[in-house]
Amino acid sequence: MADTSLHDALIAYADAIRKDRAANPGIAGDGTGLELLLAPRFQRLLEDALRLRFGDGATVRVLPEYRKPGVGRPDIALARAAQPARSFVELKAPDKSLRPTQLRGHDKAQFERFKALPLWGFCNFHTIHLYRRDARGEEATIVAASALDPETPAATAERLIRRSDPTSFLTIVEMLALATPPRMRTAKDVAEALAHAARLVRGITLDACREGAPEALDAVRAEFRDTLFAHAEAGGYDATDENALFANAFAQTLAFGLLLARDASGKDLDQQAYRLLPEGSYPLLRATLRALTQDEIIDLLGAGFDVMLDTVNAVDPAVLAKRADYDPILYFYEDFLETFDPVARRRHGVYFTPVPVVRFMVAATDRALREHLGTNGLLDRDVLVLDPACGTGTFLLAAASAAAERAAREMGEGAVAGELTKLAERLHGFELLVGPYTVAHTRLPR
Repeated sequence: MADTSLHDALIAYADAIRKDRAANPGIAGDGTGLELLLAPRFQRLLEDALRLRFGDGATVRVLPEYRKPGVGRPDIALARAAQPARSFVELKAPDKSLRPTQLRGHDKAQFERFKALPLWGFCNFHTIHLYRRDARGEEATIVAASALDPETPAATAERLIRRSDPTSFLTIVEMLALATPPRMRTAKDVAEALAHAARLVRGITLDACREGAPEALDAVRAEFRDTLFAHAEAGGYDATDENALFANAFAQTLAFGLLLARDASGKDLDQQAYRLLPEGSYPLLRATLRALTQDEIIDLLGAGFDVMLDTVNAVDPAVLAKRADYDPILYFYEDFLETFDPVARRRHGVYFTPVPVVRFMVAATDRALREHLGTNGLLDRDVLVLDPACGTGTFLLAAASAAAERAAREMGEGAVAGELTKLAERLHGFELLVGPYTVAHTRLPR
């Protein structure tokens, strides 16, 4: 049986909720209003449970996200001192079911979004279910549902609570408090974790745009409109919903911009991440990351920013390090998009081309240019290289590599830099998807 002091905290919690509900009968049927009314009671219960579990010196903070304006954020976040929030709790009214199949409307949309969270609780004040993304795990009864009913006498509620064993609830609180950064051993792990974080940012951004984007976000949206989506329909995008178009592109650009800043610097990132992007990075990347220096944007993204930044900072740069002729970042976009937007992956044909195939095709092209068209192949100043669907720039980089090898072999190492500079003026690539577009722009100058 858990410590009796936890029973006391639970009794006080249930008593406060019964009084709140009795004093505000007019919002009894309004889920959103009732959740906001009762949320401070759950926050206090979490704080009491953390003190009981970790002592008065507990360094885990309970952050009341419900107090912040906007939509799309979980109601409660938990964070250790000087660290981002790594676990969250979404609250629903006591009379609402936690079964996903019974959720409707706003509740269903929120649940779908929060499935991108690495660790979160789904709670209706008397029961809590723990989720690891979309996988349901532990569950616990906090108090009997009747103990929160304003019609239940205080003595009856107290008797119910003292007879219960809240150990399972305390265990879930401990799991939430001790949440750790995601573990990513391979490039595929990185791609999938980053995609989940990007999905969360996309949902929050979309809601914010539909509610009326703040000025800071609107400025970034204008940059995207002018740079990427002047003719969105020509790229196969649905131009009738600019909010969705922007939210999708912003989330991907933010994800890849942060990842590339981490990869280039090897340092942990913060709101000043744009300063760590390599020289020559495309302005759209800098504009997106520069927006993070504004507190208004950080507050708007809320849990989305915490999860994405924590994910990127947990990436070991060695996992993404280029090995021989293999660059993981160039080839993991397929895995990213399969999680972030599988429909878009199939629609746009985002499928990995094996490195040996790329090399063969580039070598065959160079040979055909020389043997059948009377040119000097990729080193010929009259040869233009065009990739109409360049993705992350795999073929363009392979062309540059092949040209460098030929220049070194035929003219010596000292000629390589000059020949590559000339080739760069003749390389042209087009890409419809913003994720690989940003990677290509960052990788090619390097």
